[in-house]
Amino acid sequence: MIKITKAAFALLLAVLTSFAAAQPVIDIGPESPVITVPPRQSALVLEDPAGQLQFPEVLAALLRFKSAAEMSPPNSLSAYWVVQTIRSHYAQEHVIRIVPSAGMGWHDIQVRVVDASGQVSVLNNYAGLHGMHNRIAWQNPLKPSAESAPSQYATYTIRPGQTVRVFLRMFADQRFPPKAFAPQIIDHQRYLEMRRLGLYIEGALAGAILALAIFGWYTVAHTPNPTSIAYGVWILFALLSALGQPVHDGQRLFELFIDISNVKTGHLYLTEILSSFFNLAQSMTYVIFARTFLELKDRFPGFYKVTQAYLVFYTLVIGARFLWDQHVIPANVFWLPIGGSTWLVLLGIFVCAFIRMREGFEVARFFMIAMLPYLLFRTIFLFNALVLPTPLALLPDSGFFFFIKEPTTSQAFGITLEALIMALAVVARSRSLQEQLAINVQEQKTLVENQNRVLEATVAERTRELAEQHQQLDHAHQVVVGSVNYASRLQRSQLPRTQRLDGRFSSLGVVWEPREIGRAHV
Repeated sequence: MIKITKAAFALLLAVLTSFAAAQPVIDIGPESPVITVPPRQSALVLEDPAGQLQFPEVLAALLRFKSAAEMSPPNSLSAYWVVQTIRSHYAQEHVIRIVPSAGMGWHDIQVRVVDASGQVSVLNNYAGLHGMHNRIAWQNPLKPSAESAPSQYATYTIRPGQTVRVFLRMFADQRFPPKAFAPQIIDHQRYLEMRRLGLYIEGALAGAILALAIFGWYTVAHTPNPTSIAYGVWILFALLSALGQPVHDGQRLFELFIDISNVKTGHLYLTEILSSFFNLAQSMTYVIFARTFLELKDRFPGFYKVTQAYLVFYTLVIGARFLWDQHVIPANVFWLPIGGSTWLVLLGIFVCAFIRMREGFEVARFFMIAMLPYLLFRTIFLFNALVLPTPLALLPDSGFFFFIKEPTTSQAFGITLEALIMALAVVARSRSLQEQLAINVQEQKTLVENQNRVLEATVAERTRELAEQHQQLDHAHQVVVGSVNYASRLQRSQLPRTQRLDGRFSSLGVVWEPREIGRAHV
């Protein structure tokens, strides 16, 4: 607590009295919603271009504050002092959270509360959702009191009937431009109870993606093909992206598993580096998965080159994101090329899937159905980057819809639907390929069997022809041999017999060598 001197206190009371008459008071009480969103004109704002004003100087400059409705969109080079007047209608002390509007659009927030007596309470400062996570992960919201339950936001115990003025000093993040200056007033205890529903919803989404990741890598282990590997890598980054997304009251990955709160490297918090990397890697690996699933390299070589350029561009974005401070770049200049290129590439992939389906690739139908929620929530992301209203704004601020209205939660929901349907597409594709392989194997087997039968018939026919030729040659040989033998007998019958020549012609001999028979007879 800070005490102000009597002279300063008298001046402060005079200034605050005249100041309060010009500022609407936000009443909170038992009938208030869990999150009270003040109207835009209820907050008063002072821009500090140099960021050097101290709190006493701010108090002295109260009359220079302007209505938030009169302010231009915030820029990241100035500090902004915002003051909001709150009055309690609770019958007992009540703990409230003081949260900047569009939480992750502001960073390096300092909060002070000034009561009617001039007492100043300096609340815990926090860096914004990129630098801090919620510290009540292990608390049962039904058991501890609101006072003992920690929060990454500034909390204040307001007394019955008390009127206080809340001062916030904040810097705008141009990458996630805030849409309002007025801080939200949250009923801390009731929010702890509502947080349970949020954790159930986020846990269900993360559990579904985890189950699909296990399925994906199980498929990789049993069927290691490029499509299943690409799906497994994408679903892993989708899981990390969903866990690392900054949601209403923290980043679950860094709240429940890796405690690196407020760790800063250069111009970025480490949590911001990791969450940005997971988001960008998820987008890149999805495109790689789509390329292998639809066989874009062979079927659509021109569009395949476009996706190559997109992946190179995203790689450069990742490098620039971590090495270069983009706070000074307007949000639409930074996010429009990223969100716009992603949306156009996804639309191109959807068209390619439609063409592949028309060509007879039936599993492309699953791919198209799975892409619809992904395209929808990517469109919502693009609208948010351009600070345009989205269809989610029409949802009520209650129950399940309250969490789906958060862009990051809705994106996780879209990724879950996409991954679930895409798992069916991967299974259908694998089954289709297996069936096609079985058909090809059967066709090859039938072809080989037919070729064997033709070969056997050919060999049999040739054997029969050779046997007939051999029989014909043998018959001809027998005819020739018989003729020669017959001629030999005729010739021998003309010669005198040997016994008639014995003793008469001792000096005479007869040589008999039939030419065809090849055997001499003397």
